[in-house]
Order: sequence, then C-alpha cells, then structure tokens
Amino acid sequence: MRAAVLWFLPMALATFTEKDDCNRTCGNMSVPLPFGLDESCARNSDFVLTCNHTSAPPRLVLGINLSVFNISVENGTMIVDNYRAYNCYDQSGHPLNGSLTRTWITVSEDGPYTFSDTRNKLTVFGCDTSARISDAAGTFGSGCFSYCREDIDFKAESACSGLGCCQTSIPKSLRSLNISMNSSTNYQSVRNFSSCGSAFVVDQESFNVSDYKLPVPADMRLHTYSKIVLDWVVQRDMTCKEARLNKSSYACGDNSFCSYFTNGQGYRCVCEAGYTGNPYGSRGCEGTEIQGTLGYIDLEYLTTGMITIKSDVYSFGAVLVELLIGKKPTSFITKSGESINIIHYFISSVKDKTLSDVIKLEDASEEEMERVGMVAEMAVKCLDQSGAKRPTMREVAEELARVNHELDSLTVEEKNEVTKCKVDEENFYSHATSITCEMSQHGTSSSIF
Repeated sequence: MRAAVLWFLPMALATFTEKDDCNRTCGNMSVPLPFGLDESCARNSDFVLTCNHTSAPPRLVLGINLSVFNISVENGTMIVDNYRAYNCYDQSGHPLNGSLTRTWITVSEDGPYTFSDTRNKLTVFGCDTSARISDAAGTFGSGCFSYCREDIDFKAESACSGLGCCQTSIPKSLRSLNISMNSSTNYQSVRNFSSCGSAFVVDQESFNVSDYKLPVPADMRLHTYSKIVLDWVVQRDMTCKEARLNKSSYACGDNSFCSYFTNGQGYRCVCEAGYTGNPYGSRGCEGTEIQGTLGYIDLEYLTTGMITIKSDVYSFGAVLVELLIGKKPTSFITKSGESINIIHYFISSVKDKTLSDVIKLEDASEEEMERVGMVAEMAVKCLDQSGAKRPTMREVAEELARVNHELDSLTVEEKNEVTKCKVDEENFYSHATSITCEMSQHGTSSSIF
C-alpha cells in the first residue's frame, strides 16, 4: 500500500506543475499555457500577461499597453492592436489638430515575440498618401504610395490596387515597427473630394478592403486601432535538437512534436496528426474522440459536454481509487444481492468508516492505516459530483505530499532502529557468547540469539 501511495505522488506533483487552479480567463479572453496571468501560472516571465480590470470587460494586456485579442496555441500567434496613423489638412494646406503622422510598436528584443511577416502588411488609404515602415534600428525600410483622382467606393473592390489603397509586406524577425506618412501636396491636389490619409499595419487574414472608405477628419477623433499579428516561440535561440537534449525544460507534451520557426528564431510545439489540444499542457494533445476512458470521465462532462480544470481532478480521484483497492473504476461488486459500482461502494465505505471492508490491510501498521484513510478521504473529495466542490490539484498535491512525507518519516525510523547489544563477558571465554539485542520498534523489544 505504501508503494502505491509513493508511486502516485510524482503523478500528482507532475499534474500540479501545470497549476490548473490558475485563473485562465480575462474578460472574454482565455489565457492558455504557456501563457499565464502571473509567473507561477506561465512557463516563464516572457509569457506573463496582465488582466486590466479598469475597463469593461476586463482587458488582456501584453507588456505595458498592447491589448490582446486572440492567442492561438495551434498557430503560435497572438493578435494585438496599435494606433493607426492619420493626417488631415485644412483648405490652406495646414495639418489639422489631432493628426498623428507617426506611430510605432515594439516588443522585447530578447523575448519570444516577432511581427508576423506572413500575416501583416503595411496598408495605406488616401488619394495623395505615402507611408514608410522601418524598424527602430533602421536595418530596413519599405513603403507604398496611394493615389486617386476621384472618390473611391471600396465596396466593389476585392484587394488594394494602388488606387486609393496600397499595401506592402514586412520582412522576417522584426521586433519593432515605425510608421511615418505624408502627402506630397498636403491633399491640395485632391481637395475637392479628399483631405486625409491613413497608414497602419494590419492582419491580412482579417483585412477586407470592402469594409473601408477613404479617411475623413472625423476619423481622427475615433482613435482607431488596427489588429497586428505577433508570432511567438516557446523557446528562443534554440533548435529542436538542442531542446530535446534538456528534458527538464523541453516544452512539448504527449502526442506533439517540436517545430523550428525561423521568424521567431526558436521552436514551437505542434500536435501530431489526429490529435488536438494544448501541446504545452501536462495532458499534451488528445484525440478528437471523447476525451477520457469510461470510469475516469468526469460525470459533469457526461451531462454538460464541457471539460473544466476540475475534470482532471475527478479522473485523478478515480485513478487513486484504483490504486487503493486494486480494481478498475468500471468494476462492480455484489452486496446483498445488489450490483454496486466500485466507485460508489468506495465512497460509501469512506463515509461510513468501513474502509477496511474494501481495502485489505492485514500487514499495515496503525500509522499506515491512518495515512491510507487520509488518501481515501482525498479521493472522495476528488470524486464529488459537483466540480465546484472538488479540491484543486494544488490542494490534492499538497495533501499527498504531506502523507508521503509522513510515510517517509516512518520508513526512516524503521531503518534507524537502535540495536543495543550487550556481550556477557563471563561466558565470552567459554564460547557461550550471549548477545542481547533490544530493538525499539513501535515500543516493543525482542531478543536474538
């Protein structure tokens, strides 16, 4: 029995390392691993996000002020926002108050994030508008010019053609973007139908030119944002070969593989074909089939179809019962002519204090019996039909750690039993040496001859 409990503890602690009692929501946003809202819930400090409760609903934030709108574990992307650059001029060719001709956005130079070169494009709207994009170090520069001689109705357009709208790509591995824009004539040449321009980086997958129109002065008061895509890697400056050599820090879980990502200069974890889920979680990626095996599945999941952080706690309790009684959770026993599921019988025996009817512990000491009872009570709490009433994996792990520590103490005491031997000197020379050994074990003594 002691061996079963000792074997089970590492599994408990392994699950606990994911700390699934963490808060993983902020407003209407989920916060999956490797991210977290504090460092103990994230892989490391690079993946710690902030939940800003001053807005309604609460706003998920990266760094100081980048609002997060989506995190994709599958794609290794994060969508954030940034101000659009605007410039508008009056009839005299002077810029209007509120014109913002320069914007910039940066992420940590030594962090796991880069701007996606496949998803983002510099986009410019206007009829006499040019914009330039560069990085903070000035290692690259690019831009485009948008021109038109009349107002443009973009509803009939399917792409930016250069008439009223232009686009250009950005290179790989950028961690800063600076946008600057101007008008060669301060819009005087197109004054009769346009006096403004705008420039921004936008996610090409969500961009639809038909949703736009030529900017007007009123747009500047809206403080309009655009959505930008960040690529992220779980470990920067490390190849898959290097990552696999250090199993303690290797991020990829079961049924997933490592994939090196050149834009982020590091590796990601990807679910294998036929599997879905979070490769960074302790459970790794799972089938598309029903998640679990009959007998271990959370009863709430069977009725609601929803897996929660407490679903693992239920499954954990079912496995613990199996270890304690040596029978599968799907097993049945016959009691008074009635067939009873072993889980229900186990729970009843704990509550009725008849655990000895289920678990045979003839060779167990009183202390071991007490510890087994503690583990059994924890199993019952894990198996509560209401997920809200179940303990967290933190509480389960702490309890099992305490039981394990006490069992270890008992083992050390047994190994360090003091044996005192007295030699009867009177009989020594007659080769009738008598050795009396006093063994202190649970308050008893015995003699060995």
